Amino acid sequence: MEKLPHETRQMFEKRKSVYEKAMDLGNDSKDSIKYANIWANVTYLRCKYSHDLTEKAFQIARQIENLDR
Repeated sequence: MEKLPHETRQMFEKRKSVYEKAMDLGNDSKDSIKYANIWANVTYLRCKYSHDLTEKAFQIARQIENLDR
């Protein structure tokens, strides 16, 4: 996973943490990237996705200690 041009280092590290947690939970790489990107887009860019996708991404993120700091 690479840092995107618009991301700060902190934004990238948090998105990467969501990706890694999704992988740890048994998701494949493609879905893990999807959930990490959805989480970051909702959190930082205020994008909107379906309730189910948003909930899945945030369910993963909630399992990461200190992600909101």
